[in-house]
Amino acid sequence: MKKVKGFSYDTEKDKDVIEHIEKQPHQANYIIELIRKDMNNKNDKIEELVKKYVKEILKNKNIELKENNNRVSKDDVMDLLSIGK
Repeated sequence: MKKVKGFSYDTEKDKDVIEHIEKQPHQANYIIELIRKDMNNKNDKIEELVKKYVKEILKNKNIELKENNNRVSKDDVMDLLSIGK
């Protein structure tokens, strides 16, 4: 069964967004896929925040993190954050 779901927007403030949506050939599918992508990426956002803060801590301790280095263990992170142990 198909239903219609609407939303309100400010015609001036959101003009660029609405114009972009209107350029899409299948607007409903476009919006639904954006929402699904957002729903599936919540963990990615958390991981990105953690990476950002770990990099900041390392930088403050004058330690350079190599981009492709995935050898950081949970104990390493706990030690860096001075929690645990």
